Amino acid sequence: TRALGDECYKALAPMRERWAKERPSTLPTPDKAVFSNYTACTAEDRLPQLQRYTLMGHSLLRAAALHAARALEHPAAECKELGEEGEDVQRSSSVKASSPAELGNNSEIYKQHLQRQQSVVSTKSGASAAASTVDIPALVKLCIGESADHAARKKAVMSKLLGALGNAEHAALQRYCEWVPVARREFRRSANGSIPKMSCASYGDELFANLDGGSVTSPEQMLRSLGPNSEDFKVLSTNSKSGEFFFFSSDAKFLVKTVTDHEGEILRDMLPAYQSHLRNLPRSFIVRYAGLFRVEVEGGLSKFFTIMASVFDPSCKVHEHYDVKGSLFNRKAKEGESTGKDSNWFDSKRRLKLPKPLRRQLLAVHEQDCALLASFKVMDYSLLIGVHKLPDGAAQGSGFREGGGLWAEGDRELYFVGMIDFLIGFGFYKEAEHIVRTAQGHSEDASCVNPVDYALRQVTFVREKIFDNPEDLTGSVGLLRITGMSGRDLINTDGPFDDSDPYLQARLGLQSAKTEVIKDNLNPEWKGAELIVPVHAHHRNMNLELILWDAESSRALRGSDDFLGKIVLPMSSLLKGDPLDVHQRLEGVSSGIVIAKLVFEPAR
Repeated sequence: TRALGDECYKALAPMRERWAKERPSTLPTPDKAVFSNYTACTAEDRLPQLQRYTLMGHSLLRAAALHAARALEHPAAECKELGEEGEDVQRSSSVKASSPAELGNNSEIYKQHLQRQQSVVSTKSGASAAASTVDIPALVKLCIGESADHAARKKAVMSKLLGALGNAEHAALQRYCEWVPVARREFRRSANGSIPKMSCASYGDELFANLDGGSVTSPEQMLRSLGPNSEDFKVLSTNSKSGEFFFFSSDAKFLVKTVTDHEGEILRDMLPAYQSHLRNLPRSFIVRYAGLFRVEVEGGLSKFFTIMASVFDPSCKVHEHYDVKGSLFNRKAKEGESTGKDSNWFDSKRRLKLPKPLRRQLLAVHEQDCALLASFKVMDYSLLIGVHKLPDGAAQGSGFREGGGLWAEGDRELYFVGMIDFLIGFGFYKEAEHIVRTAQGHSEDASCVNPVDYALRQVTFVREKIFDNPEDLTGSVGLLRITGMSGRDLINTDGPFDDSDPYLQARLGLQSAKTEVIKDNLNPEWKGAELIVPVHAHHRNMNLELILWDAESSRALRGSDDFLGKIVLPMSSLLKGDPLDVHQRLEGVSSGIVIAKLVFEPAR
C-alpha cells in the first residue's frame, strides 16, 4: 500500500498543483501522508483516515477531469462531429457473399460438432404466441448491428483522441483501449414490422474487437459479415417458438448460436481471463468468440447467443475432420456420421506432423489452454481438427500459415485446429453421469470426468496420440528425468486384511507420469523404472509434486484411488541442472517417506 501510495503521489503531481489552485475551500490540500499512513493507523483511527483518503481520491479525480477536459477540448469537438456523421459506417467495404460451393462443407461439419442435445429453453410463460412470429435472423442482425456500430464509432473516436495526445497520455489511453474492462450495454427497439419490441444486451464489445489485434473480430468485420446490410445467413437450425437458432454468416467466417443461460454466464464470467490468455498466448487453440448477447423479446423470449469465429478458412475445403476429447470410451463415429471421433483418429493412425520446435511449442500452448478451462471448472470440450489436402501445383509453406492453419511437414496437407464447446460446467448432471460411469467401471476413460482430470487426460492424449513423434517427451525448455524411486513406511488404506497397492505419480502443471502399481506393499521399490516429465517455459515458477496413491482395483465399488502422501519441490531449484537426491517425509499423512533422484535435461 505504501509503495502504491508513493507511486500515485508522484504520478499525480500536476493534478495536485492544479487542484491546489482550483479546489473548493471545503476540500483539504492533498497530502502524501494520506497515501501512506493508512496501514500504520490503529484500528480506531482507520475510519477517519479512510474518509480522508476517499476525499483525497475524489479531489484528485476532479483535478484529472479538469486537466483532461482542457487538454482534449479541440479533439473532443472533432470527435463529436465524427460521431454525428457516421450513419454509413456499416456500409463500408462490403464483402462479396460466398456461393454454397465456395462455402465447401464447413457448415455441415459445424452442424455435427456444435449442435449437441437441445439446449434448455429459457422462456417465460406466454412466450410462444408472440415469439413464434419473430423473424429471428433479422432480430440477430439488428442486435449485432447495433453493438458493432457502437464499437466502430467508439473505435473511431478513440483513434482521433490518440492522435491528439502527447506520449504519456497516448500510452495511457492506448492501454485502456487494449485492455478495456468488460462492459454490458443494452440496446432497446420499439416494435417494427416482423420484429416486436425488444432489448438486446451485449457483453464486452471492445474486448472481443481487440482479440488478435482486431484481425479476426473487428467491429467492421462483424458489420460486413453479420450486420443489417450483410447477405442472408445460412440457416443450419432454427426454432422460433423456443428461440433456438444456429446460423452461419454468408461468408462462412462466423457462427451464431444460442447457448443456455448457464453457458452464457460462464462465458461472461470468463471474459477478463479469456482476453488476458489470448493476449499472452496468440497461438492459443481456444476458439475466438466475437460476441456474447442476451436478447429479450416482448412476449417472453429470453436467450443468450454467441458469435464464434470459424476454426476453418472458408477458402479451404476440409477433406477430413475429427472431434477429439481425449478418451477412447464410446468415442467412435456412428454409421452415417462424417465427423470422426477419438477412436477414428487413433485407428486411422493419423498424426499432426510438424517440425519438432513447433510441436513442442504447441503442446505447451495446449496445456495452458486446458489449465485456463480447468480453472473455470468446465469440461467436455473438444479439439476440432480439420485436414485440407492441397491440390496438385498448390504452393506449400512451413509452420504457421498466414490466414490460419498449420502446414504439415512431409505431407501436402494443411491442418486447422481449435478448441470448442468449452462452456459445459461440471454441475449436478455431469457429476451424476460421472457416478454412473464409475459404477460401470469407466471412472477414468469415460468422457465425463471432473475438470482437472479432464484437462490432465486431454493433455496426455494430445501429446501421445494427436501429434506425431510421441516418443519425444522433451518440452519447450527440456525434460525432467526421475529414477531410483521407492517408498518407506507408507500408510495402509486397504483395511486389516490387505496392504496398500502403491504407485508414484509425478505432476508438473498438467503434465503427469506414473509408475506401475506394486501390489500389497508398504515399502515399494520401483527398480529400474524411470518417469519422464516434459518441462515447458510456463513451468519455471511452478512446483513439481511427487504423489503416492493406493490403486483401487474395484473403483466401481470403492471410488477413486486413495491418497498416501506427497512432497512438493520448486522447479526453480531443479532447473539449475544439478541432480537432486530426494529422501523426504510425505506431507498430508501420518507416516511415510519417498526416495527418488531427479535430473533436469535442457532441450536440444
